[in-house]
Amino acid sequence: GLSLEQLHTQLPSVTMASLKQIRDTSLHLVDMGDKLIHEDAFVDWEEAAEHLREILEKLLTKNSGYVSVSQLWEYVRAEMHMFLNDNDIADERSVYCICRHLFEKTNWRGNHYAFTGGNHISRGGKETLTTNLDVIHLFAREHNGFFRYKDLVEYLRQVGISTGNLRGQMRIGSKPIFF
Repeated sequence: GLSLEQLHTQLPSVTMASLKQIRDTSLHLVDMGDKLIHEDAFVDWEEAAEHLREILEKLLTKNSGYVSVSQLWEYVRAEMHMFLNDNDIADERSVYCICRHLFEKTNWRGNHYAFTGGNHISRGGKETLTTNLDVIHLFAREHNGFFRYKDLVEYLRQVGISTGNLRGQMRIGSKPIFF
């Protein structure tokens, strides 16, 4: 893959704004953050897309409509090690970028999910989760508004969300959201 800057040096007659527009509208260029890679450069792209969809569906069902990037990475590492190895993918951010491309940008085979904040994956629409507080609200709704703090901590750790400063994340002391 190439970064936008590398591409710009090879195509000096094309403006950076035009290259960004091409990146944003192309359904075949995967934006990996620091480089752009064409879908055709990936080994077993279609099989991997189906397997990623299956993993996301499994996790979304298990977690009431939510997946964190770290939880996705754990499952993909365990179930798709050949794809990761064949394509030299060794970090959770790359997997997140591939999934965002497949299921948010291109709606691969009619499957669409919302990717927000670089960390959160949800079903989208009214169910889009954009912050850790949204995930905590989801947990509270799943428990009819009554839950133990330690059960929330366990759930957040299970889905891969840091529980540091959890009381601050819940806005306890500043807003009457949770008692």
